Formats: sequence, C-alpha cells, structure tokens
Amino acid sequence: MLLMMTNSLELNASPVRVWGDISSVYRSRDFDRGESQVTEWLNLASINASSYIWQPWFALINGGLTYSVDDFNASDQPSVKDKFITGNIQFDLFPGSRFPFSAYVNRSRNELDDDLFARDISNTELGLTQQYRSLSGRHHYRTTYKRNVLDDSSIGNFISDSLQLSSSNQSENQVLHAEAQYDRVSSEIAGDEAISLALTGRQSYDGFEYINIENLVSSSSIHNDFDTRSSEIQTNQFSSLMSWSPAGRDDMNFTASLRLLKLQFNSEFDDNSFSANTATQQENYSLNINQGLNYSISDHVLISESINGLYTRSQTQDFFTGNETVGISYTPASIDTILGYYHWSFVSSLNNQHGDVETDQSLTNQFSHSLSENFALAENSLLQADITQSFLADYRFENESAETLDHSLSVSWTESSTRANSVVRFLFTDSNTQGVEDRSFQLFNLQLSGQYRFNRFSSLSANLTFQRTNQQIDQQHTVHRVNNGQLDFTRKRLFQIPRLNFRSELQFSQQQSESERIISTFSSDETEHDISWENNLDYMIGRFESRLSLDFIKNDGQYDRLIKIQFTRSFGDL
Repeated sequence: MLLMMTNSLELNASPVRVWGDISSVYRSRDFDRGESQVTEWLNLASINASSYIWQPWFALINGGLTYSVDDFNASDQPSVKDKFITGNIQFDLFPGSRFPFSAYVNRSRNELDDDLFARDISNTELGLTQQYRSLSGRHHYRTTYKRNVLDDSSIGNFISDSLQLSSSNQSENQVLHAEAQYDRVSSEIAGDEAISLALTGRQSYDGFEYINIENLVSSSSIHNDFDTRSSEIQTNQFSSLMSWSPAGRDDMNFTASLRLLKLQFNSEFDDNSFSANTATQQENYSLNINQGLNYSISDHVLISESINGLYTRSQTQDFFTGNETVGISYTPASIDTILGYYHWSFVSSLNNQHGDVETDQSLTNQFSHSLSENFALAENSLLQADITQSFLADYRFENESAETLDHSLSVSWTESSTRANSVVRFLFTDSNTQGVEDRSFQLFNLQLSGQYRFNRFSSLSANLTFQRTNQQIDQQHTVHRVNNGQLDFTRKRLFQIPRLNFRSELQFSQQQSESERIISTFSSDETEHDISWENNLDYMIGRFESRLSLDFIKNDGQYDRLIKIQFTRSFGDL
C-alpha cells in the first residue's frame, strides 16, 4: 500500500527544468605601445530552474542564481576585486486566465574591494501585479506595486515605492482609459523624501456621424522635502481634438484642437545660517487653439487653411501670438519622356503673424521638378539616376525676403549574382540662399558596398563611405570630411575542422574639419583617425564553447592591443 502511494506521488510530481552555465573570461589590454597594461579575469556561474505547481495552467514558478568574481589590475591604478551575486524568483498564478496574478523578488549584492576602500551595495526589488479582463474583453483592470530597497555602505540607503492603477473600458462608441500612479523615494539617513502623484484620463468618442473626438485630462504633483529646501510642482491640463469629414466624401477634412495648461511652482529654502526663510511661488497659464482644413479640388490640386492662437499668462506678463495660413499645391501626373520620367509641382502659401510679436506677412512659393530613369546595363546590372531642381521664394512684407535654389543628383549602380552583390551610390546636393544672410551648402557622398562568397564556408564583405561637405555663411567657410569603412571576412570550418569558425573585421574612420574666415587669416584644422582590427576564433564541441580574440586599436596616434580568452560550459535542460 505504501509503495503504491509513493509511486502515485512520483507520477503526479511536477517536472523541474534546470539549466545554467559556467564561464571564465580573461582580458589583457596594452596601452601606449605597451607602456601601461590592464588585465581582467572574470569568473561567472549561473543556474536557473522552472517548474509548475499541480498543473501549468494553475501556477508557474521560476528563478535563478548568478555569482561572479571580477579581478581588475592596472599598472597605474589600484587593484579592484568585485564580487557580485544576484538571485531572482517569479511566481505566476493562473497565467492564462482572465485574472492572472504575478509576483517576483530580485536580490543582488555587490562587494567592491581595492587597495584604498571597500564598498558594499545590496539591492532588493519586490513586484506584485494583479489583472482582470472581462469575459467580453471590453473591460480591463490592472494593479501593480513595486518596492526597491537600495543599501550602499558609502552613501546610505534609499527606499522607493510605486503603485499604479489602470483601467480600460470600451463601449459601442467610446473608449475610456484611466490611470493613477503614486511614487515615493526616501532616504532614511538624510531624511530626504520625494513624492509624486499622477492622474490621467483619456476618452475616444465616435458616436457622432463622421466625427471623431479625443479628450485628455491629466493632473500631476511632485513634492520634494529635503534638509534645507522643499518644493512642489503641480501641473493640470486638458486637451481636446476633433476631426470631421463630410458624409461620403474623402476630399475634405476639418480638424480643431484645444489645450489648457496650468503650472504652479512653490519652493521654500531654510538654512540655519540665515535668520529668515526664502519662499517663492509661481503660476503659469497657457491656452492654445488650432484649426485646420484640407480640401482636394481634384487629384492634383489641394487647398489648405489653418489658424493657430497661443495665449500665456504669468505673474510678470501676458503674451499672445496668432498665425493664419492659406495655401494651394498643384502636383500633376508624371510624364514619360525619351529621357525618363519627368515630374513637377508648385506650392504657394500666404502666412500672417500678429499679436505680442513683430507683425509679419509672408508669401512663399516653391517650384520643383525632377527627372529619373532606370537603365538595365546587363542581365543582373541596374543603373538608376535622378536629378532634381527646386526654387523657393520667401517674400516678407515687413522684413527682408529670401530666395533659395537647390540642386541634387543621385546615381546608383547595383549588380547581383549567385556569389556576389555590389552597390555603388553617389549623391551630390547644392543649396544657395540669398536674403538676410547669404548661405551655400554642398554635399558629396560616395558609398561602396559588396559581398563576395568564395564558397559555402567563406565570405568577404565591404562597406566604404567617402563624404565631403562645404558650408559658407556670409564670410565663414567650413569644410568637413568623413571617411569610414569596414571589411569583414568570415571562415567557417577553419582547417576543415567542424564548428571551428574564424572572423576578422577591419574598421577605419577619419574625420577632418577645416574652418576659414575669408576676411581674416584665421584658420583651424582638426583631424581624427580611428582604426580597429578585430579577430575572433570560436570553437564549440557539445556544450563547451571557447573564444580567442585578438584586437588592435589605433585612436589618434595611440596604439592599443586587446587579448580576450573565454570558456563557457553549459549544462541542464537548455
């Protein structure tokens, strides 16, 4: 009888999945051609487990533990030994139901010890989450609580608590979402405390025909109470957005928005060295109204209109600014010519600015056209070319006008085969502006990239970029050059050994800036060079992995060498 009960319990016992790994990493880096050296030896072990109680749908439980020791030695710095241990456990009750519950605890401890001082840091985090979703799926509620306790031997301890409540309710014509969050951070040693509370409500309503309305209401407060100073910030806002399109029409859209904001700030400074306290109080208000209209006369003609008003009020002044804009755009269909596809467009807008700012009216006209074409050079080769020109005239009735002429040329060539892929792209842009200040800008960019597969085990890829920019503002001329590239070689089954892989990557970067003031003789040149060559040799047999890395780094004349050796052994049910 006893044997039968024992066998029954063994059959009903929940399976436990266990896995982990053990790693050892050694790093050695030489600086300044071997004049200084840094070595690091990191040993790490981790174990994880997961299972369930009774049935997987009832309760899930998982956790893990990690322990590491890091020895750091430098020729010109004190030696440091870092011991780190962390553990976590998580419990999920009814994970697949409409009312899941989750709880977790994370615990870590870090011990730092060097020749000068010792430091002990521990951190504990607790989290609880309860959710509920109605049978119809239209109602969803969530409650989350978190606590974090940090204990640092050098600066003291800190406790933070966070509570979040949220709800989402959906009916036939509207969606209501509400959220409340409370946070508190305190220090027991210093006696400092910071408390924040935020309330948010959102509504989306489409009960009116062809009209959508979205509303937002929020209120937040932040209270800081320190040893000699206390402050409080309160923010309240309301915003509403409406969008309307006439029945059965997609050629017209009307929008309107409203935003109200109140910001209040109070602070008090109390220093025992002074006889009186210092207190300040500020209140700011703002009101913003927007209205917009888009109307498509045809597939090629679009008329737009917008009105914007902003009013702000503080203890010192009242401020108002308004903008009205009306515009029209014409975009005809592309024309197929013997040289390629030709496309042009015209945009014009009239703007009026007024209020407690400088009154100004402006008329902006822009004409642009382009020509593009694709050429099939061979079966797997394609050439793409595009040239664009645009002219912008910004006429201001009260201030100086400005005119801008832009040009751009782009050419790209691609070729692909079973073994190789190549891409070459060239881009040139030129922009000239005349007005309050004369501006000119040119960009030259050349990109080359490709990949070649020698066989199924070896491949070589490259990516090169050469860029130059010229910019002139009045009498100031600046030239900037950027060159960078990457070469990557990969070889699998090195020396015909299975799971022995080699990778070599070469990267370089060069940046040079030149600035010259035409009127004077002043000039400056700045050049930066960066080169890195990384080599990795990986080998895997069963659950054992090893890596040998040898890197060479050059940064502005400084030469570094980095050697890395890593061994990892995995175990358990991965």
